[in-house]
Amino acid sequence: MVTRINGISSGMDIDSMVKQLMQARRAPLDKLQQKKQTLQWQQDAYRDMNSKILDLKNAAFNMKLQSTYLTKKASSSDELEVSATGTATATNGIYKINVSQLAEGAALTSSGTVTKQGGGAITTSNTIADVYNTVNDSKLTIGGEKGTVTIDVKKTATLASFMANVNANSGVTGVRVSFDDSMKRFFFVSTNTGANAKVELNSTDANFLSNVLKVGGGSTVTGSVAFQTTTGTGSPYTDSTKLINGSLTADQIFKFKYDVDGDGTAEEYNFTITNTTTIGSLITQIDSSDLGKLGGVNAQLDAATGKLVLTSPDNTKHFEFSDETTDGNVLSSLGLASVSVDAPAKSIGKNAQIKYNDIDAEFSSNTFSVNGVNFTAKKASKVDINITVSQDTDAAYNSIKTFVDKYNEVLDAVNKKTSEDKYRDYQPLTDDQRKSMSADDIKLWEDKAKSGLLRNDSILSGAVNEFRSDWYLSVSGIANGDFNQLSDIGISTLNYQEKGKLYIDDTKLKAALSNNPEEVMRLFTNDDKDSKSSSGDGVGVRIYEAATRVLDSLKTKAGNSLSSSTTYEIGKQMTQVDKDISTWQTRLTDIENAYYKQFTAMETAMNQYNSQSTYLTGLLSNGSH
Repeated sequence: MVTRINGISSGMDIDSMVKQLMQARRAPLDKLQQKKQTLQWQQDAYRDMNSKILDLKNAAFNMKLQSTYLTKKASSSDELEVSATGTATATNGIYKINVSQLAEGAALTSSGTVTKQGGGAITTSNTIADVYNTVNDSKLTIGGEKGTVTIDVKKTATLASFMANVNANSGVTGVRVSFDDSMKRFFFVSTNTGANAKVELNSTDANFLSNVLKVGGGSTVTGSVAFQTTTGTGSPYTDSTKLINGSLTADQIFKFKYDVDGDGTAEEYNFTITNTTTIGSLITQIDSSDLGKLGGVNAQLDAATGKLVLTSPDNTKHFEFSDETTDGNVLSSLGLASVSVDAPAKSIGKNAQIKYNDIDAEFSSNTFSVNGVNFTAKKASKVDINITVSQDTDAAYNSIKTFVDKYNEVLDAVNKKTSEDKYRDYQPLTDDQRKSMSADDIKLWEDKAKSGLLRNDSILSGAVNEFRSDWYLSVSGIANGDFNQLSDIGISTLNYQEKGKLYIDDTKLKAALSNNPEEVMRLFTNDDKDSKSSSGDGVGVRIYEAATRVLDSLKTKAGNSLSSSTTYEIGKQMTQVDKDISTWQTRLTDIENAYYKQFTAMETAMNQYNSQSTYLTGLLSNGSH
């Protein structure tokens, strides 16, 4: 490391002198940094052209598709009933459609408001037990179109966490649930419509479906004991005079809970059973009580099986059974001890039902396709609606116009870039030059410095020439009499000085599309599969393939945002310039250190000279005395 000293002995500003000497030495480094900046600007300019030509390629892709030119439109005689859109495969004509039923999804909704037991508003942050405090931990089986899942339901869980658990499995079941805060009801819905859509809920706890979710269950309960007598021939028959339990030694109480008045709380009804009580008399007791008269609960024996059947008119309410016994077991005698008292709640979706030209058809969705026409059914009015399918000339015209406009836009951008003036006296600014200029002056200078970086560029100039040829040359291989060049359909240039800009004769193009859409299509989409020549290719195919080749060349020259600097030409040049800059920076550091070393030696010598001079002067001064 060189020790630097100031110019005390010499009286010189050493730092200033070294800085001036280094300015001249820095000239090669400044040129390298300017070269790197020029390469960076050039790369940016190429990539900007790359982006524009990529847009043209993407536009050309659509022009290769037959559907672009053969687009059909469909109109409905009543858009409020059925709407329709045409596709390229639709056949022109008038068709008749009649919708008798709309497709529906499956849905289960709470039959009443969900509240806290005993009253009070509820939110999804409340627990399941807050709704019905005698509910038990249970398992809920959720069945849908996609499949079935069984989840654990804890009574301490919040309604929100319960719903989150259901919805987390919707991908497997096809069932989702929500809770409306204003209506205070649960909504279970299928994710699809149609006859295969379903929502089925089955719980191991009698209270959960009916008293918490309020979506059904308990509509019918069938006992497991058959009250039958065998005839002399050995055939059993249902016998209402059969004793429930003739061996009882004490009266028993059959307890039956059911929400008769619909207030959300089940009332208890007690029926006495002795050793002389027949099943028929118990049925009479139930039917003649408020349970039967007011609640609508019906008790009967199944004629075929002899089993006790209890039916509720409201499938959102369920039965609860218990007994009070000291001798025997009434529930077992009735076959109700282990019977499920909570039937599954279930809803099935519907298909859309239509007649299309008097042919019946069904679809799982209200959006469906027939004969190349996409329909959306909105009402099931059973009224004939006329659908008219015709050529969509405007859509094809707009596609071609959009393509021509994009081509003109890209052509103009490339022509301007390749003909920009080159200002050779305007090189990239050095750091020192920037320090002495305002921001506006820097911008004006750099605009000049960037100008002309792609002037007469061979890749872009070649692209323009190829694009223009692709538009003008006729398409070979097309039948005689058909359109084989763009001028046949009203697309041409007007002024040579506009360097290939295209103009459209709207009347001529629309007439061609209306009268000969397939000929226009072939002019753009024809592909002769000859990789060595494009003469048999349509204009859309030509421009697409030409743009692809140009993009490949631009990538080789300037890369893209994903390219490594070692994979394209300008990147390799900048890498080498960076190495040269690093070498020069090291060299300049060595030169600067050498200058300081020389000045340090000079200062040291002058300091010694001054010391000797002072000594001699002192001797002479002493000798004179």
